[in-house]
Amino acid sequence: MTDKIGIYEALAKAQSEITAAHKNKEVTVTMKSGGKYKFKYATLDGIIENTLRPVLPKHGIWFTQRIEGGSMITKIIHSGGGELDTGHIPFPNLPNAPQEAGSIVTYYKRYSLCQAFGIMADEDDDANVAEGNGYTPAKAPPPKPRMEPLCSDVDVTRITELAEAAGVSLDVIKESYLVDDIAKLNATQAMKTINNLKKRIDDNGAAK
Repeated sequence: MTDKIGIYEALAKAQSEITAAHKNKEVTVTMKSGGKYKFKYATLDGIIENTLRPVLPKHGIWFTQRIEGGSMITKIIHSGGGELDTGHIPFPNLPNAPQEAGSIVTYYKRYSLCQAFGIMADEDDDANVAEGNGYTPAKAPPPKPRMEPLCSDVDVTRITELAEAAGVSLDVIKESYLVDDIAKLNATQAMKTINNLKKRIDDNGAAK
């Protein structure tokens, strides 16, 4: 139990220092309408080297990733002995083509890692999704899974702590997503909530 407490405390401190990932890759997207737009995202290597490596070792944290039980899993490891499996992303069957399979594995590693540490690594593409502008850019990451996984226990703990610090009622958050339990938020909703709460805390501090 002590190991679990240690890893949660270290992770909370690390997450408070983790910033949005620098979007170092740009692809051109062809929409259903025939138009095009550019989409930026942070690569897996960029997230690890520029966003996580400067922060995690200071708090005795690192991670490994594996495919198990049909999911990509990110295991967070603490120097105090604790381990935490999180970032569970349903994993598809891989094609026979090695290059295409490698691209898919890289994408799901990136997506799982972002969920595990609450990292925003993509531009907000909700408008294009809402308009049905599907795309298949050459050499771009495959589309996100349709079945969005639920948030992790770490996300729930982090949201609870940040909401208290920001003076925001958990009931307000639950009502905004039409759920009766924070644990029922999906990974993207949890990530956005964490970032919004961090911003509110920062804004409150700046106003004092």
